[in-house]
Amino acid sequence: MWESNGNRVIGSCFKEITEIFDFNQLDTYSLTSFEGQMEFNGLAVFKSSLKPNASAIICEIIESGMHFKVITGDALNTSQFIYKGITKNN
Repeated sequence: MWESNGNRVIGSCFKEITEIFDFNQLDTYSLTSFEGQMEFNGLAVFKSSLKPNASAIICEIIESGMHFKVITGDALNTSQFIYKGITKNN
């Protein structure tokens, strides 16, 4: 929902750890022993608008003969929104 408008969304959760872990033997523990049974406690939504000249800069890159690629760790909907924003005039 929020990411389809170009926002970045981060969820937050916590877990009280009552067991003492031997950090020298982390590979012997299951991932769920750390990440299981967590309590959700909120979302943070960040808006990061495109710079006004982003589309023109991308055009210059492509026209100069360079290849333009988008590599991101954002959610798919956020990535699509940003890509559409920088290529709308091309």
